[in-house]
Order: sequence, then structure tokens, then C-alpha cells
Amino acid sequence: MLRIGFMIHPSFGMVVMKIDETDARYLLGQIRACEAILVLGAGASFGGKNAANEPIKMGQDLARTLALSAGLPYADEPLSDVYEAIQFIIYCNESIPERLLRMRL
Repeated sequence: MLRIGFMIHPSFGMVVMKIDETDARYLLGQIRACEAILVLGAGASFGGKNAANEPIKMGQDLARTLALSAGLPYADEPLSDVYEAIQFIIYCNESIPERLLRMRL
């Protein structure tokens, strides 16, 4: 048996999953052949830091930053609603994505 550890959420600690040798060899072969796809959940960057060593914005903080960067008012709308509202604005205004990248979200 091979043990693979992964973090579900920082507050839960490490979770260990056991897989048998055949599956482990297959998985490692797929990774080495660049055929594996890593699927991450919505909280994968939780607790992470950006290039400026600042916490990565999530949820409402990210929604607020995106809305204001696109020149829209923000009144605690969910991130999905804000993203939907700014898609066309970002697509049509080349300076917004550049400005967001410089902000190091």
C-alpha cells in the first residue's frame, strides 16, 4: 500500500489516502508521462500568499477588488455575480487585466 497525503483545508490538517501498488504505479506513470490532471477545489489557494507575500484575496475581497477595478459599484454581491458582470468590461478594456495583474491579487 502506498500512502498519499493531501490537505483538504488547513483547519482539518493532513488527510491520508491509501492506494494499492498497482494503482500507485499507474498514477506515478501518468504523472511522469505528463498525462495526469490535478483537479483543485475552490479553496485550493486558501491561506496562500501572492508574489508580494500578501494573503491571496478570496470571496468578497476578490469580488470587491474586481468590481472596483472594472469601475462598477460593489454592494456585497457574490464573486460569481461580480465575475459575470465584469466579463464583457474586461474583454473590451485591455488595461483592466494588466492593472489586476500589477495589483497581485
